[in-house]
Amino acid sequence: AKAPHTEMALKRRVSSGEPPVLIYAWSTMAKFQTNLVHEAKGAAQEADVKWRVFETGWPNIEFQAGDSIHGKHAVFLGSLFKPESLMHQLSVCIALPRNHIRSLSIVFPFFGPGTMERVDKEGMLASAETLAKLISAPLSPAIAGIPTVVIYDIHALQERFYFTDNVRLRLVSALPILMEKLKADSVRTVAVFPDDGAAKRFGKHVELPYLVCGKVRDKDERYIRILDSVGLEIDTTKLRLKAADPDHGGIFTPEDAQCRFLIIDDLVNSGGTLVRCAEALRLNGAGRIDAYCTHAVFGHDSFTNFAPGAKFAGVFDTFFVTNSIPEVALRLSSPPFQVLDLTPHMWDVLQDLAASHN
Repeated sequence: AKAPHTEMALKRRVSSGEPPVLIYAWSTMAKFQTNLVHEAKGAAQEADVKWRVFETGWPNIEFQAGDSIHGKHAVFLGSLFKPESLMHQLSVCIALPRNHIRSLSIVFPFFGPGTMERVDKEGMLASAETLAKLISAPLSPAIAGIPTVVIYDIHALQERFYFTDNVRLRLVSALPILMEKLKADSVRTVAVFPDDGAAKRFGKHVELPYLVCGKVRDKDERYIRILDSVGLEIDTTKLRLKAADPDHGGIFTPEDAQCRFLIIDDLVNSGGTLVRCAEALRLNGAGRIDAYCTHAVFGHDSFTNFAPGAKFAGVFDTFFVTNSIPEVALRLSSPPFQVLDLTPHMWDVLQDLAASHN
């Protein structure tokens, strides 16, 4: 819920004829920028950036600056999907506080190297730490204090400690958007987490019964197995690990077997883990199976594997994702995909941050 003081503060600024929030954006986030300004209903405006390069490839950037931004809240919408544009984006983020802005909020919906957050032998690099320090170390305070970096559904919460104290980190989740969608659908749903990590990250955000799965090894084969349940009775004596195991009629009650089983994870790349999780559910009596991932990475265009006639066709009735990576989300316009828009939730977060700096 929006705090009353947040809306009152913004309404006072809007009534004065001066939008309190200026929204800058990297080129792939331009649609997000337009949608946020529309969502703000007069409380924000687009700020201009000319993203150019010299013949050598180094940035040649011009951005809205000077008296027109003094004392205003600034937002930068960035993308960490690919590393090539990192210097261009950081150049603007570093320069903005020098222009006497009141506050700076930097939104990176997807933290690209988040899955490379730890090492298990000498010589490996945790690139999540490297990027966190590159983002946070060079930033200067604005008038109201140090910048805030907003990230959606970061892969591991301990990554917050990789950022320097030059920024405040605001880690938010897109799960409330999914929960609102499920309430509107009015379909009885059981959440399914493909591993214990997903259960720990998302279990507190879902007001649903849920299953926890995990990878197990049987000789030379690896399977995903249903390990635990919360708020749902299952008959583990009938559990099947593979198709060759005897079928005793499924582990769910007849009523529960007709629920929507919704597999939830932070990101999808090839989709293999989600598919194996769905196979484990069907093997044990589940009917309708959907999936949700906040970040649709889909390396090497692997989303095409879910198209009609492709190898994963029909695995999921609906595959929910968000537009945290806009250039991928734009390509997911056909079933089974359904893209949930982060814009309203993101604006709520941003106006709360702006109000806290007034």
